Amino acid sequence: MPLPERLQTSERSLWQEIHQAWQTIQCQGQINRLNAWRIITRYGEGIVPGIPIFRIRGSQTPRYFYLLAQTAPYEASARLNDILFLLSALHHITQGRCLLHSSAVERGNQGYLFVGASGIGKSTIANLSAERGYRIIHDDHIVVYSSRSGSPFITNLGLSSPGVPLKYIFFPFQDMVDQVVFLSSSVTTQRLTDNLFDLSGNIGEQSLRIVFPIFAAIARAVPAYELHFRKSPDFWKVIDAELGL
Repeated sequence: MPLPERLQTSERSLWQEIHQAWQTIQCQGQINRLNAWRIITRYGEGIVPGIPIFRIRGSQTPRYFYLLAQTAPYEASARLNDILFLLSALHHITQGRCLLHSSAVERGNQGYLFVGASGIGKSTIANLSAERGYRIIHDDHIVVYSSRSGSPFITNLGLSSPGVPLKYIFFPFQDMVDQVVFLSSSVTTQRLTDNLFDLSGNIGEQSLRIVFPIFAAIARAVPAYELHFRKSPDFWKVIDAELGL
């Protein structure tokens, strides 16, 4: 999907730079606290200790973002990775990709996506799936995007592994029984939107205009289900039986 017209070329370059900075931090791990604060102030303006929001420097869009470290500069460095992580999430949105609160596994060269908030059981499902020999793509955040042909694919946050075709979407709930319940495309679209990882903890108007048609197309193309599961890999038996796999 093309970027919004009002997202200028200079701003696109800014998001790309932020994204690359995040990837660098991921590879290098801990960095000098002073350098960390310099990076934060380089990308943000209006940053004041104790004030929890800041605006991206040079951004043309009227967006403000929560600064996770809200106190002194030396303490902010401890949260640098989180801040760059959030900014990277917006970079994905501007590129027509969606970062979801989700885990995913690869099974038979196809992707199975498990979407939900923290504590819902995403990591548990990923680990239980690994016990059956399935590859974990990521256990907490997944990027969803469409190929040139329009087919949905999934990969990890850093785009460091090839995309996998998205086969099924599940919204997990820990329960006393294993069960799958089919969801309509409209319900699926709304639930995907609800689980978008956006910068301020809610979906801005501009982000929504980009991601909603993406999610709607994915919901029409990929079957989605509620997955009620116990803490056992046996839920895969129910998936196989109910979906005819």
